[in-house]
Amino acid sequence: MEDAFNKKASELSQGMQQQVGIARAFTIKLKGLLLDEPFGMLVSLIREELQDILIEIWSKEIITAVMITHGVEELFF
Repeated sequence: MEDAFNKKASELSQGMQQQVGIARAFTIKLKGLLLDEPFGMLVSLIREELQDILIEIWSKEIITAVMITHGVEELFF
C-alpha cells in the first residue's frame, strides 16, 4: 500500500475510496446507516471481512440500517 495515508482522496482507487468511506462510517456513533451499494467496488476478500464487521457493529449497537443493492448475494447478506 504505497503510503495511502498521505494521499488525497482523489488519488486513491475507487475501491480504496469506498473502504475509507465505510471505515469512517464505522468509527462514528450513528443512529442509522444508509448503505448505497457499499461493497460494490471491493474485492471479495475485503467485501466479506467488511460485511462481517458491519454485522458485528449492527448487532452490538442496534441501529437501523438500510442497504440499497443490485447484487443478489448482498441481498441475502
